[in-house]
Amino acid sequence: MASAARIAASRVCLPSFGRDARVRAHRTVARAHARASNASDDDAVEVRFRVAAEVGFGDVVFVVGDDDCIGAWNVDRGVELAWSDGNIWIGTARVRAGQMLEFKAVTRRASGDFDWEGGDNKRATIVGSRGDACVISARLGHGECDVSTSDEGAPMAAPVEAQTVEAPPAVVIEAESAPTWSGDVRLMQANDHTNERPSTMKWDVGGLAEGSAVKAVVLGDKDGGSWFEKLAVVANEIGIGREITRDKLAACATYLRWVSTGTIKCVESGGHRRPNGPAKVGRGIFISMEQIQGAMYRHGTDLGEVERLLMRHIHPWLPSFNEEFTTAVPLTRIRDIAHRNDIPQDLKQTIKHTIQNKLHRNAGPEDLVATEMVLKQITQSPGDYSEDFVREFKTFYAELKRFFNASGVFERLESLVETLDEESQPLVTELINAHNSLDHAHDGWFGDEGHLIRRALEVATELRAYFCAGLSTGMRNDAPDESVRQRHAWRQAEMALEEYAFVLLSRANNVMEASNAMADGDRNDEAWRYASSVSSYALKHIGLSGWKALEASTTAREIATWSKSGSATRDDESARRMKATLQRTKRLIESHTNAAMDGFLRAPVELANAFGLDAFIGSTFVESVIRAGIPFQLSRTVTMMMYAVESKVQGDGFDPIVLGEARGTLVELERLTAESVRAQGDHNIIALVNEVDGDEEISSAGLNVKGVILRQELAHLSHLAIRARQDRTPLVSALSADALSKVRERLGKETFMSTTAHGTEIRDFNASSDSNASCADERVDSVAPIACDTVNKVTWIAIEDATLMNSGAKAATCSQLMNLAHKHGNFKAPEGFVLPFGCMEAAVRDANRFAQLLSTLETVALDNIDDACAAMQEFISNTLPPDAVIEHVCSHADPGMRLVVRSSANVEDLSGMSAAGLYESVIGVDAVNVGDVQRAISEVWASLYSRRAVLARRVAGVKQADARMAVFAQEMSANALSFVLHTQSPIRGKTSVQAELCVGLGETLANGTDGTPWRFEIDRNTGKVDVLAYANHATSLRSRATPPNAGQVVVECVDYTRQDLSTSVEARNAIGKKLLEIANTLESEFGSAQDVEGGFLGDDVVVVQSRPQPQ
Repeated sequence: MASAARIAASRVCLPSFGRDARVRAHRTVARAHARASNASDDDAVEVRFRVAAEVGFGDVVFVVGDDDCIGAWNVDRGVELAWSDGNIWIGTARVRAGQMLEFKAVTRRASGDFDWEGGDNKRATIVGSRGDACVISARLGHGECDVSTSDEGAPMAAPVEAQTVEAPPAVVIEAESAPTWSGDVRLMQANDHTNERPSTMKWDVGGLAEGSAVKAVVLGDKDGGSWFEKLAVVANEIGIGREITRDKLAACATYLRWVSTGTIKCVESGGHRRPNGPAKVGRGIFISMEQIQGAMYRHGTDLGEVERLLMRHIHPWLPSFNEEFTTAVPLTRIRDIAHRNDIPQDLKQTIKHTIQNKLHRNAGPEDLVATEMVLKQITQSPGDYSEDFVREFKTFYAELKRFFNASGVFERLESLVETLDEESQPLVTELINAHNSLDHAHDGWFGDEGHLIRRALEVATELRAYFCAGLSTGMRNDAPDESVRQRHAWRQAEMALEEYAFVLLSRANNVMEASNAMADGDRNDEAWRYASSVSSYALKHIGLSGWKALEASTTAREIATWSKSGSATRDDESARRMKATLQRTKRLIESHTNAAMDGFLRAPVELANAFGLDAFIGSTFVESVIRAGIPFQLSRTVTMMMYAVESKVQGDGFDPIVLGEARGTLVELERLTAESVRAQGDHNIIALVNEVDGDEEISSAGLNVKGVILRQELAHLSHLAIRARQDRTPLVSALSADALSKVRERLGKETFMSTTAHGTEIRDFNASSDSNASCADERVDSVAPIACDTVNKVTWIAIEDATLMNSGAKAATCSQLMNLAHKHGNFKAPEGFVLPFGCMEAAVRDANRFAQLLSTLETVALDNIDDACAAMQEFISNTLPPDAVIEHVCSHADPGMRLVVRSSANVEDLSGMSAAGLYESVIGVDAVNVGDVQRAISEVWASLYSRRAVLARRVAGVKQADARMAVFAQEMSANALSFVLHTQSPIRGKTSVQAELCVGLGETLANGTDGTPWRFEIDRNTGKVDVLAYANHATSLRSRATPPNAGQVVVECVDYTRQDLSTSVEARNAIGKKLLEIANTLESEFGSAQDVEGGFLGDDVVVVQSRPQPQ
């Protein structure tokens, strides 16, 4: 139970990298050093602030007051507090003894806003003398505060009767990465141990789902008071032979942590539960988890990344099952210690009854706490006890730490050094030396302190990678005991190195912030190299923990590469490129955060409620897990780097996508849906939308939506952006904390939004200068559906024969593209076939049922529209085109050919009604597999009746019965790059062409939400290519070009250091020249601005679609 390593039985919270007594935490953060008051060393007192505050996720609490040491009322220089369990925020400063401080608690919201607590200032007079610690305890929102001196240096009298010692306040350390002990510890002179459970404890399973893991754990705990029995509860859920599921892992991880930190108390249960019992149970749990996660050896459940993340929150709480702890009578040294004749009788009785008898009867995590307390007593005043006794007790304490998996990182490494190869062994010594030197280095980021932090982080990363490589193959189900024990030791070592890396990253961030390291100055090149190295190591650790390992390592390589030649802010191009990778890093961090929340879900809350624990214990559990992880520290580093690049490109934090003006009440919506908009009433709104998937239809959500602000990146030429442009709805992304803060300040207020190529304004409406009308008020009425020539049986025609009347605008345009490709020779257009209008209806076997479903769609209320659409789509999905027809068309295909099956509706790709992305496309369809082609066609047919499509037609005033769907299929091009091109830039107008490009197939661009593409503005007169954004999609869709899997669509991670468009001006200019030529050709031929889709296959440009560009 490694994280019990942070149990604070005394008044010292031990370092987050383990409780090794030889490892001293760097207690005062660097920024506190930088802001220390003018107190001399002779009269300085360390002040420890403890502020109880329940704030939102992502918020941070500061102490700001009247003295320089706490910011002189400047929040930017205040003392930033660190979160710890129980919503206690902790921080330190050095102040003159006797000085009176006035201060307030200030909350920095996740949005970047600062909230000062109300009421009078808090006042505290600093007590104590040199070397003392003064503790100031306060609660956010309450004016009073308590002041006390730490009794850390006071001698501990030998107990003469049983006493309960509550865990005292924890001292702030460099980083709080795990919880402290929250139970009580009994020191006793007689056998006063009890089997009584706390009176506040309950086991209320009412409301818990039958068969749920949470209910099983609660009922198991009710019948098991001892630690052994509680471990058995976990073994019954995820032990050997049990199916391991996400809900079981979440419940067990939460439960084990609370048991191991005293939140759930262990009591006597009768009989003897020596340490070997828990050790054997822990062994079974460990084996069960290890056997299902190897790359080579894997048995049983096939786990995903979320489950692997949860398992990492179980390993630290399991006891060691090393050979010394599985013997019949382990840990016998304490018996000899308790019978020594060179210690006082009262101390002897305390050791015997508090530790020896308890440990050998009912071992539990509280035994380690009690041992730490006694150790502190006997070492308080050197010479009070014999050296031999103290040495023996320390040896026992080290054994007990090993049993509870509480050893420090350096103890673990030293014990394992002989198992490393010759190249890795010296790294252990180097890491220990760097750590020891850090205790005395306080000269900032560019001095020895920064160098030692970075080197220690590098070595810790290298060592952890060595251990993880050895563990990666997995564990055989017939592995011998010695192999299992070694694997356990290596697993604990790599996790201890992860925790130590967290500590180093925390200190790195503190020192960087204190030094204002990322400011543009003489050492900017160094600053970027150093910050990039720290970020890269953090990313590597995330990958080593099993979270998106390839993505993490690729992103780390990008950050390191972009900084290799100097500052990322040396010019706009470098800044934009680094910005793209930092945005990619932020998405990776967010995915890890979401995984933790999705993994634990409501397990902590349900367990806390069932056990009768304080509500905050369950509600803050996941936040504590997130804050204790390396991604949290990485987010701090990335924020500093992002601020620097944003300042360089002089952005306002907004990304304008669709220009225009809007007026309405600013509201926040989780998703942009008709239901969420309707809940706001009928008045005009500007919507701050937390999440989009790129398929939204703004007008379908509500005609009163006059403007949209997104909280995520979006491709400018994505389907959502095109629809917003057609609806004339201003659309912008708020990507920086400052931009989001400006938006949030106006929630609930009447707001004017103006989005131009030069910036975005969010402010009060000015009646004297602002237009009363929003751009969305001028939405163009959609045209009527085109008249159709329908067939009365299912048939196919070549794409060259497609016309507007028989196949719709999209298919007809593809026919024209084939002719233009032949005429101009500067691009290619794929061949294909079409199932024209009328085929879907002809394929329907139950015409009456179809008519009934269609009639329902016409009149159904919004509340029931999901069911009506689902019924129609299911009906059409089961309507397959006849075998004979598809067999005939497939007979013309070459083996290995892959198709893209697309829609061509009579209400699509028309001027004023593009319906971009409204209907389905199916990619990678095997052209000679009749069944696959049939199902793809039916899927596209069914998309005519998706919820989005039905609502879009309602808003446009088109009857559902008037909508028709033709389907066409083209040979899929295995593009190396794909593009969307607007022949007249939505930002710069007719003088420029805007293009967005991505690696691989174009579906990445169509969605537009998982990252940004390369965004180019190409000057029509000069051909100059301006890069507005660099690509940062984490993955691409690639079509394999060679046998045996030719045409198969795969997802691949993208490394932009190997993409010419990110590294070569010449490559960008060459692409820009070709795109400009295509733009001029198609705009001239079609007579209007065009929205073009295509790709690059070798030296060829392939154009697959062109439609009128929304204006």
